[in-house]
Amino acid sequence: MKSILIVYNTLSIGGSTTSLLSLLNELDTKKYKVDLLLRDKGTYDFMIPQSVNVLPYLISSDKKKALTLRKLFSLTSIFSMVKGIFWNKIMKYPNYRTQIMSIDTLRYCQPITTKYDVAISFIECLPLYYTMSSVLADKYISWIHVDYKGAKMNARIDDKFLNKSDKIVLVSEYCKQTFDELFPKYSNKSIVVENLLSDKFVKKRSVEYVEMHLPLFNKNNINFVSVCRIVFSHKGLDRGVNALALLKKEGLLKESFRWYIIGDGLDSDKLANMIENGGLSNHVFMCGAFGNPLPLVRECDVFFLPSRYEGKPMAVTEAQMLGLVPVVTEYASAKEQINNGKDGIILPNIDVEVYNFFRLLMLDGVDFVFMKDRVVNRTYSNLDEYKKIERLIDE
Repeated sequence: MKSILIVYNTLSIGGSTTSLLSLLNELDTKKYKVDLLLRDKGTYDFMIPQSVNVLPYLISSDKKKALTLRKLFSLTSIFSMVKGIFWNKIMKYPNYRTQIMSIDTLRYCQPITTKYDVAISFIECLPLYYTMSSVLADKYISWIHVDYKGAKMNARIDDKFLNKSDKIVLVSEYCKQTFDELFPKYSNKSIVVENLLSDKFVKKRSVEYVEMHLPLFNKNNINFVSVCRIVFSHKGLDRGVNALALLKKEGLLKESFRWYIIGDGLDSDKLANMIENGGLSNHVFMCGAFGNPLPLVRECDVFFLPSRYEGKPMAVTEAQMLGLVPVVTEYASAKEQINNGKDGIILPNIDVEVYNFFRLLMLDGVDFVFMKDRVVNRTYSNLDEYKKIERLIDE
């Protein structure tokens, strides 16, 4: 029986979390003994299979205050914080900050003494850095879930960690292409494995009971929904709100339009203020984050994701499995998920095109009925990808 360690951030809303949970549920417990190391507790911890051994958190909530104090009394950590603020606020590279602060946090994490057959970092930044520097294993596999180039990551920071990886997994062909451009020396060990997702699993979760109800919901309305972290630099929700606020001023916003946003994040307060200041309180609703948003998603008509960059977002595929028409901005793998104009809409990835789309929608220039029929008749499960993962582990 092979021993496997999987290192991840927190099991919160996101496609990488869904993919990880799908993988944990598929792993053969007769072949593999699986340990899971998380940064901290998350919304979906309850979905971890009982066969998986969950190790103590890397940075548990009750230790965060102590860690913050230690950082405040460390010149190295203070320098990292200042450097991170510079790259985030001045240079507008927020992911540089995440990388810098992850490197700093790594100094405070205890290494694992157990040796594993296979160690997997299932997402970039801290899990990657920790796995490659603090875990003993015969084989190392790294997952990169973002479009590395589109996310404007700092390749120099990650190079020495990726160098130790035996295999580097990208979640789409386009993501591999842009990754190989930045890391040509690793192109021989970078491969594509799509995020795992089961149609049966998604539909089963979509009929579970939830206490939450969508405010002012009516089936006869135009009901949009987004499920994502509220981080403007990544998910671009501010684009949608700005566009709708302008249409409201122009008198074009239909009373029947509703947009439900499920999730939370760093920019939640900013988003709430934008909605209020734009006079959109009866049109755009922040529903918060909770364990299973799918019963609410299935009530809606359109899944909206105006991201500035993505890898291959599973929330889009989940929505397609539930019959929603996706409307997205053109991220790395959008054309791999959507046939533009046939079973969804891909907008050019600039702010004005989000406005142009909503304006066309308000003028009755978008026909979703035709596209919905195409969505319903497509198959989206891809559990064959699990076989690739088994080969990665076993070879």
